[in-house]
Amino acid sequence: MVVGHPQSNQSGLGIMSKPTEQRAEWLDAQRKRSREKGPMAPCEVCGAKSTARSSYRLGPRTRCLYYTCKNPECGHEWVMNLEWIKTTRPSRLVCEPVAKPT
Repeated sequence: MVVGHPQSNQSGLGIMSKPTEQRAEWLDAQRKRSREKGPMAPCEVCGAKSTARSSYRLGPRTRCLYYTCKNPECGHEWVMNLEWIKTTRPSRLVCEPVAKPT
């Protein structure tokens, strides 16, 4: 928040005094996204959005995801693998390293 911004309080701490309609819409969209599992992958048949309906762990850095097309006329279902590849920026947290995949 910026000091003097209409959504911030006068002390400049960036605390919203009351939720705006735009903020409420944003929060609703975030809640909807948090209910969806896995990354969104468009259907390769019709291009519509999809939902990861289930997943299971294949290894320490790999998951298998089962997707379903949200287009009721299409109904395409497929399986994708999601794999963690590398770190692009190290964490600022001091912790024990995770076991490397074999």
